[in-house]
Amino acid sequence: MSIQDRKQREREQRNTLILDHADELLKEHGYLGLNLDQLADRIEYAKATIYNHFISKEDLMVAVATRHLVERGNAFSLWEDHEGRSREKMCVIGVADKVMSIRYPHAYSLGQLVATDSIWQKASPENQQAYQEAGMRCMRCMLDAIRYAEEQGDLSGTGATAAHLVTGLVSLSKGAYLMTSGIKVVLCGLDLDPVGLLSDNFHILMDGAGWHPLSTEFDYKASESRIRERYFSTDLN
Repeated sequence: MSIQDRKQREREQRNTLILDHADELLKEHGYLGLNLDQLADRIEYAKATIYNHFISKEDLMVAVATRHLVERGNAFSLWEDHEGRSREKMCVIGVADKVMSIRYPHAYSLGQLVATDSIWQKASPENQQAYQEAGMRCMRCMLDAIRYAEEQGDLSGTGATAAHLVTGLVSLSKGAYLMTSGIKVVLCGLDLDPVGLLSDNFHILMDGAGWHPLSTEFDYKASESRIRERYFSTDLN
């Protein structure tokens, strides 16, 4: 291995180390708890080393959020090879979304933060682009699964388009997780479990869009159990 290759590998290892510990700090303490001096102590490098990898604290946050989206996209992409009807394939994406929320319970709130101008504008163009590409990949997985359903003749007759379905499913998901993250002011005094109801709400939306087989015609809960066991058993045990 050449000196240049070794230095590149060492840089990549440091980058991963920084991201791992920054993610833990964000998970434990949120945005205000991501203190770069504390992060430097955790990784046992000088603070200047962090700035050699990321131009700002906000740049680092975007990079952490990008890693979440990349993993989410990897999990979503499993729909393509799953055997079953088109709606079962979409269930893979729904289960993957829940798995990612278990693995990274702070991911949605972090995504909200990095989308604000005060943070986004302080990120490097390279990390902004990487974040956007990772997010678009997740959206493309959903769009492709819906278009597959249209090609199979499983989705027709109601006028619901792929855009309607993607917007609805994403809104349901983000809304449920944001309602239950942080200080749950919006749920104060209410007997509601938005995340627990999320799968049911997905199927209500897909039933309304005329995505066959309807939930009255097929046991999707059993299908989702099989999906969890096949692809994500280590996350849900």
